[in-house]
Amino acid sequence: MKKSLIALAVITATATTVNADDLFGGPGLFDTADSGSDREILWEGDGSMTIVDGAESSGYIVRDGEVETYVIPSDTDTTFIYDGPSGELIVCNPGSGCY
Repeated sequence: MKKSLIALAVITATATTVNADDLFGGPGLFDTADSGSDREILWEGDGSMTIVDGAESSGYIVRDGEVETYVIPSDTDTTFIYDGPSGELIVCNPGSGCY
């Protein structure tokens, strides 16, 4: 019992001192640089994906136990939404709405 507690303490102490994100003194291994793009790719439940360009916000919400995607179009620029499940291209213009 003592040996396993000592081994656990050594493993825990070793694991807490290792910092893999700064292993090479640069950005973390899993950091993603901001591409500057307004494109968001949302995976749908049926395996398709919805591609959103230029939206103010987009993402996932859970409603009644179901995961759904949402898009808030930009109020200054045109927003393009390629709806994966339906295959439709939806264009939202601040002056004329979505069509």
